Amino acid sequence: MDRNKTNKEWFKSFFKKDFYNFDFIPKKRTQEEVSFIIKASGIKKGFKILDIPCGAARHSLELAKKKFDVTALDYSKEYLEDAVKKAQKTGLKNITFVRKDMRKIDFREEFDLAINMFTSFGYFDDKDNYLFLKKIYRSLKKGGVFIIDIKNGVFRKNNLSEKNWDIIGDAIELQEFVWLNKTTLKNIWHKIENGEMKTRVFYLKVYDKKSLNKILKKAGFKVKKIYGDFDFSLLKKNSKRIIAVCKK
Repeated sequence: MDRNKTNKEWFKSFFKKDFYNFDFIPKKRTQEEVSFIIKASGIKKGFKILDIPCGAARHSLELAKKKFDVTALDYSKEYLEDAVKKAQKTGLKNITFVRKDMRKIDFREEFDLAINMFTSFGYFDDKDNYLFLKKIYRSLKKGGVFIIDIKNGVFRKNNLSEKNWDIIGDAIELQEFVWLNKTTLKNIWHKIENGEMKTRVFYLKVYDKKSLNKILKKAGFKVKKIYGDFDFSLLKKNSKRIIAVCKK
């Protein structure tokens, strides 16, 4: 295996329930993140929200419960099928699920708020990452808000070890990290569960405050605030996350 080879379509095989699911995330964390989203954006009940990519739609479902009109978009058929079942079980009518490559959206001034959570940005090369932001900008109404939440590149570079062992539920994971260049990280995950090992790879463009600011402004956004956590603490070098609140 060429450890420096890039697979641009990695996301099609990585985001499968049998390999990566969101069950390990506590409900309390989701609720705290949603509270931040509502307060930081200033949105009101009935406003239209785009959650992209939504993954298992944990934010979308919580926002729909709070009477927002939500569009949850993701490429993973499995995640969306599960999310639809959860929405039906709770009787939610104000949430729409869309299966699509996030780079190929074509919304125009439809949403009051767009959210990109849980380090779901940086999946592609510079051209496609920028294209995605431009399409988000186009999808928002004038004065609309965009909130993006990623891991802090500075913290990651200073604290990332080449290999990490982790135990999640009944599974054991070995995560290997290879820097392809100064800003692109190749993640090789080995998951051992029920005596079987599966390996998947994903790629991530890592951003710090300066580089994220630059690409957001290039896409047309006005960056209003940058936080280091969902408790509204300001970004520091040792902050694990970068959360940017932007306006169109």
